[in-house]
Amino acid sequence: MPHDRSKSQPVHDTSRAAAHNQNSSGISRPAVIPVQKVQEAPLPDEGSKTPVQLTAWPVVQKQQVIQLYGNPDEEVANALIKKDLILGLITTGDYTTAIDSYKELKVTLKETYHGSWEGGKGIFKRHTEPMLAYVREVIAAFNAPLLVLLKECVTFYGDLSVEYESNYNNLYEQIASELNAGRDATALNESLKKMASDHKEAFLKKEAVTASIINFNKKAGTDTNVTYAKDDKETIRDTKLIAVPDEQLGASYKKNRSLVALSTSHGKEVKKTIDTPGDQALKKDVALILMAGSTERKEAITALFGEDVIKPASIFTQINKHHRSDNIADVVTLLQAIGLDNLPQALGLIEQVGPKGTISEINSFYTVSKTVKGGAPAIAEVILFLGQIEFTAVKALTDFVTEAGKHGGLNAVKPVWNAAKTNDNIAGVTDLLKDGVIPVTLLADTLEIALTFAGKKGKSNAADWGKLLKVTGWSKEELIALASAFDTNPGNVTPERWAEAALKDPTLKTKPDEVRATARLNHFANSEWYENHDTNKLSSPKKAKKKYTQLLQALLGDTPLKDLGDISFDNIKGDFLSMLVFFNRHIASFDAISGQGYDRTGGAGKYARSDKDHELNEQYKGLVGAQGINVDTLLQPVSSSLLDLQSKGAISGGKPITSTAIGTTAYSTGGGSVASAGLPSHNLKILQDQQDIIAVSLDPKKSKETLFNAPVHPIAPEKSRTLDDKGVALDSLVDKQKTALAGKIGTDPKYDNFHDGLLKDRSKMTNDLSNAINTITGGAKVLNAIGSENHPSLILNVPKTGNKFCYNNIATYTSTEKLVGLMATDFNAAPGQDVKITVRGSFGFQRPTITDTGDSVRLWPGYAPVETILPGLKVLVEKLRSKGGGALGNIGALTSLTSDPGQPILYVEALKTAMRHTSIALNKKIAGGAPDEKKRVYDWLRTRLLIKLQQSGILLEKAATIYDPSSVVIESEKKKQKNKHYLVTADMTDKLQEYTMLYTAATLEPAANPNANHKKAGNFKNTGDAYESKVVSKLAAADYRIFYMDSGEQALITAGILANRFQKNADETTSKVPKSTYINRNPYFEIGVYKGDKRSNLENDDVNGTIVHSDLSPVITSGRTTPKSKADIQKETKSTWQGLDGRVNKPAIIPIIDITNSSIDEVRSLGDMPDNFIIVESLTKHEQLGADKFIMGRLIAVSNTQGTQGNNQLVKTNFLDLAQKIAGPVSNEAYNPLLSQIRANMDKALYSNDLA
Repeated sequence: MPHDRSKSQPVHDTSRAAAHNQNSSGISRPAVIPVQKVQEAPLPDEGSKTPVQLTAWPVVQKQQVIQLYGNPDEEVANALIKKDLILGLITTGDYTTAIDSYKELKVTLKETYHGSWEGGKGIFKRHTEPMLAYVREVIAAFNAPLLVLLKECVTFYGDLSVEYESNYNNLYEQIASELNAGRDATALNESLKKMASDHKEAFLKKEAVTASIINFNKKAGTDTNVTYAKDDKETIRDTKLIAVPDEQLGASYKKNRSLVALSTSHGKEVKKTIDTPGDQALKKDVALILMAGSTERKEAITALFGEDVIKPASIFTQINKHHRSDNIADVVTLLQAIGLDNLPQALGLIEQVGPKGTISEINSFYTVSKTVKGGAPAIAEVILFLGQIEFTAVKALTDFVTEAGKHGGLNAVKPVWNAAKTNDNIAGVTDLLKDGVIPVTLLADTLEIALTFAGKKGKSNAADWGKLLKVTGWSKEELIALASAFDTNPGNVTPERWAEAALKDPTLKTKPDEVRATARLNHFANSEWYENHDTNKLSSPKKAKKKYTQLLQALLGDTPLKDLGDISFDNIKGDFLSMLVFFNRHIASFDAISGQGYDRTGGAGKYARSDKDHELNEQYKGLVGAQGINVDTLLQPVSSSLLDLQSKGAISGGKPITSTAIGTTAYSTGGGSVASAGLPSHNLKILQDQQDIIAVSLDPKKSKETLFNAPVHPIAPEKSRTLDDKGVALDSLVDKQKTALAGKIGTDPKYDNFHDGLLKDRSKMTNDLSNAINTITGGAKVLNAIGSENHPSLILNVPKTGNKFCYNNIATYTSTEKLVGLMATDFNAAPGQDVKITVRGSFGFQRPTITDTGDSVRLWPGYAPVETILPGLKVLVEKLRSKGGGALGNIGALTSLTSDPGQPILYVEALKTAMRHTSIALNKKIAGGAPDEKKRVYDWLRTRLLIKLQQSGILLEKAATIYDPSSVVIESEKKKQKNKHYLVTADMTDKLQEYTMLYTAATLEPAANPNANHKKAGNFKNTGDAYESKVVSKLAAADYRIFYMDSGEQALITAGILANRFQKNADETTSKVPKSTYINRNPYFEIGVYKGDKRSNLENDDVNGTIVHSDLSPVITSGRTTPKSKADIQKETKSTWQGLDGRVNKPAIIPIIDITNSSIDEVRSLGDMPDNFIIVESLTKHEQLGADKFIMGRLIAVSNTQGTQGNNQLVKTNFLDLAQKIAGPVSNEAYNPLLSQIRANMDKALYSNDLA
């Protein structure tokens, strides 16, 4: 096939003007070249330095005429002149001359392309491209005016034919009337001649224009694209004329000519009657021809009636009203079908239809009407039926009756048609009535169903109703209500989803709204949801901000998002608002992509309790500063109760803290950080203080906007999806969801409880990782995994060169803090590392994180299976060991680690725990008198939770398949499946936790602190609490008291103060309490490194200490080459109060045992305990399944002596009484009803399968 070179080749248009220009080199005369073979070569670009070399002059075989090209630049200039000349000719309408010149321009185009193809003539793209553009411009120029003329002609001829056809017909009627009366028609026949003459003169006005269009199209039909090169094998596309579409023009033109011809024919017939005026029969015959339109039409009718001319005349009189041009055979068919004896009725039927259908269509309708159920109606009934309904086209009516008539006669069909017509739903009802749409079980009720469908107002169609009506087990009335509900609001889901929901749950028969909600739920949560889930589009800053925006939209209702500053706090102030604005923020801010944190603005701060530049604290500073207050030494809200205890002790160092009132709250100022003092309040307290400040703000509107911190989006996100706009079905869906999941979300029996199972699982994993890493050899540096045995995080001691940390053979890092970002990048870039790690303070999250810990880094593996982190970890090990060219020795010990298939899948167990937490929270409904703002958020959250719970159920089912040991899926594909399942599940667990906590805030009702009177004997103990009944009870101690604090660090500090004061026989009123000594057994870093011991009035003395600070799963960050063994940790700890026989020999010792990364069972494993001891724990980590939404600590005072009972006064010599007096006020100041409820719900989910 010819090759199109128009994009790369030069364009030629032979300029004849240039050839005749005496001053132009132009194009020479044609020359005949002998046939020779030519070496073919590509066309040169202008910048080419090496021209194409030819072995001979290019020739055309078989004596082709070739123009010898002159100056290319002049040819282009001449072509431009020629192009403009042609455009001028087109403008004047001289198409003939224009086309001749266009042909010359094409010759130049051909020669330019050919010359360029030959090479060596200095013809380049700057010559070819304008040439081609000129030709195409001319081609386009021809069409533009011709299309305008074409449209004008078609309109003109069409209007003219309509006008004259009507005039002719009226005149024919007049002539026929005169002839039927026996009168002379000479004058009227002259009028007919005059009309035809005028008509012909009128349409001939456009004859010349029409001819020019037709002639142009003829020439365009013979025009071809320009070709060039040897044997013209190359073609330049779009270089031929384009014919304009003249079909309509020909038809409208011919219509006028045929009208003139017919008038001539009729005139001749009339002339015969003029020539023989006495022939009355002839007059009657000619009159009938005029009425019929032609002799043939007349004879077709007269053949039916013999000599009777009255009936044919009546027939043509009727059909000429609206059917003059209809096929006469159709008229004959209709008359015969109705019966010639029923001519009046037949004509009445035609009259009844009028212009709403052709004779053929009338015949079809009549035929169909005879097939209706119950027998064929009389023709009179048919006419009556037509008269009693409104219709615009008999064809549509025929289609309708064809289907409806199968189920009833015309009278039964009539109301259905009328309803459909009124509602403009004829086509839809017709489709509904077609065979197979309505199930056979409802055929007897077809017209009743159709009547309902006819009047529907929604967008549903017949196919939709057909699918819903096929639901089995439902009555006709229930199915009609179901389909009608779908029509009213399908919920943006398919009828198949509705039908599926209806079939599955028979209790929904009278609840179409609930069917809709269920269908929507199934639409959002189904197997396709998982299969189509893109792990690259999981939680991200963008998605989190979108969801927060949608939450704000739910809160505001109809109020625009831009008016957040105008919202009233009257109905939403308090913990509900605090948790709401903390929705997409975290205690340890982060970002899954950059590791920097979408819930903070930048800087080094990462942890809300200790870093001033965490967004929560920055926002607090901004609100206080907006009141004109100097915030240079501003502190977070602090615990005045703990501060009071510390100021009464012999605690030195630090600048005093000052509290200043601001509205109904106060702000604190002081020197240095107070984090290690245990003083900072929890995050909801910070947010509550911000709300109080806004109440007295100098600019409340701006302050509110600051608090809400509404995200800015390039495009505003759409409204949130809903299950039930009315909210009437959500309660039922919640109950059904809980019932469906109840038997599927219990903790695996191999775990005593999820909390302890989590720690055992992670402990084994990090033990295996540490052992494997410590057996690896090779590389320029030695890497040690340290920490402690059974610690759930991997601690890697970063190698040094001198005093600089070394990584990947680079020893310029002054701290590990500067390394973790680089390590995260390298980890995530490892081939096959689908699960990414983030730089994030703290630990306990769903996903892997890394942070610096002095001379080491801590890698928290998340809840991920070990296989998912090995590619990235291998890269880190290689770079920490500064690996050279070869592989490290024994690296396989690390990369071959696998999860134990006999053990529960941790992240799946975490999901089940989150589902239990959600189920427990959903037991609580919002109060009936709750404000609208809360109700809107409540419904928004219920929708989210219902969807997430159902999706979670799908994840549980998927886990069983993916982790099926009999699966035959290839290993690489199985790895991908596991990675995806983990990522989606971890994301789901986070969402369930976040939504559930906010839901708890929305449903929380005012309640008093049960321990408000800290001096009341027996307070701070609740045996009905899940944690106390399931966990603390294991201690088998005489008595205990539990205190919930602002943080785990606060619990540690308060525990130290309690132990100190008990040993010094001091209570909360005592000042200048002497210090106590303590034995250091690897407590959390805040005690020793950040002087938390000093804040507790303790000083370290490992020989004579009377208090023990111990972490049973310590973070040992230096000074070791392997993890410290569990046996050594336990021995070193319990030996401080036990003898070699394991019996207590120092009963006065008070151990303070941190179990944040261990359990009560680990405390029990220590054996006999002294008279009194304290257990502390941070609940910011594992208590929340990594959700990281609140700060809290737990302090458990345990004693072999029962605390005071009844109405008796507390005494300071009783350890538990003193605990109430010392820790009680701190706990009560930290008390928050929302956090208290969340903690209780979480402990129930963590330590039991109780969903009540």
